[in-house]
Parts: sequence; C-alpha cells; structure tokens
Amino acid sequence: MTAYIRKLWPYEASLFSEHLCRLGPEARRMRFAGPVNDARIKNYVREAWDLDTTILGYFVNGVIRGSAELHPLTKEWTGKAEAAFAIEEAWQGRGVGRALLARTFTLARNRGFRQLHLFCLQENRRMLKLARELGARLTYDEGEVDALLEPPLANPFSWYGEALDDAESAFQATLSLLQPKPAGVAA
Repeated sequence: MTAYIRKLWPYEASLFSEHLCRLGPEARRMRFAGPVNDARIKNYVREAWDLDTTILGYFVNGVIRGSAELHPLTKEWTGKAEAAFAIEEAWQGRGVGRALLARTFTLARNRGFRQLHLFCLQENRRMLKLARELGARLTYDEGEVDALLEPPLANPFSWYGEALDDAESAFQATLSLLQPKPAGVAA
C-alpha cells in the first residue's frame, strides 16, 4: 500500500469531489455540520479554490481517502483561517486526521495565519481530541465547537518542513503513477 499526503491543484477538483461523495451520511454530517447530497458537494468543490484555499489529499494507492482544507476566514487579510477535514469511514481511526492536521498547522504557520479555527460538531470526539492535543482553546455554542489554535510564526525550519513534505509527496505521486493499480482497488 502506498500512502502519502500532497497538495491538490484546481485541475484535480474531480478527485476531491469523488472523495467527498464517497463519505457516508455520518462523515458528511461531521464534515459539513449537516446532511448534504452529492449535488451540494459538487457545487462546494467548484467553489473550493475561490477563497485562496489550499487542499491536501491523503492518497492510498492513488485514491484520495482523506482531505484537509485551509482557507482564510474572510477575503480581506485578518490573519485568521479555518481548517476542515474529511476522512472516509474505512480510514478513520488510523492516524490520518492527525497527519492531515499536522500538515495543515504547518501550512497555516507558513502563510502567516495567527489564528486557526477548527469548527466542528460537539459530538466529533476525534477532532476535539486532536485539537486538545495541540492546545486548542475550545468554545462551545449550541452543539458546535470552535477549536482555536494559534500557530507560531514561521521560521526556516517550518518552511523547510513544508518544502520537504512537498518534495516527498511529489516523489510518491510520481511513483504511484508508474505502478499498475492492483485488480479490485475501489475508487
């Protein structure tokens, strides 16, 4: 099994859309804070890059099984961003969320965001556990939680870490293109 995380490009919107549409009802509710159908997901994906969003994909054998989004909270620069995560049910509880959150935290740091909000439903115990591990301040409001993280300023090590992650994921992506897909791998 080849697994890696890498940034997605706008021309890969269909991969992102297919991943989100594979989410079951509960995972969709956790990601979008309510039920959404495939049409709503496809519309969401079309608009995803409009706000200078960076999207990461967790790939397994060339198929996205988890994703993270980082985007500014407003079109004007405020130093505040939001991160959102979606992990297909079969890949939950395997450390995918932790890996995506760590990468997203570095991206926020390197882009100068001083506040990173993780909005989630109060029953999303996995996300809340990860947020607490990073020292987030939690604010509860009518069944929803704002987990606020404050990334430190970027430094040469954080920039190097992102560059190294990008180089490794480009290498892994290239390798996965060269390897034939095993029979029976579901998309």
